Amino acid sequence: MEFTSETIGYLIQEPITIELLDEHGNKLSEAETLVLIKPGLDEPAMSDALIERLGIVILRAKSGLWRHINDSETVVRRSM
Repeated sequence: MEFTSETIGYLIQEPITIELLDEHGNKLSEAETLVLIKPGLDEPAMSDALIERLGIVILRAKSGLWRHINDSETVVRRSM
């Protein structure tokens, strides 16, 4: 499924601040973004631009494994 401004959904016109938290609730990074609400979508989707601004380094996309850009090479996090 492709997500564009032409996708049927609801675009929130005011930017919101997204915080990336670690497993203990500590803030790793934050970024402002617009939100597109897509009815029927059962999981959040992030653009590649937002992923980069948050400092997320994807290790294994399907498995949900990632690290933050400031993490050491040995840190592997799991998406919730």
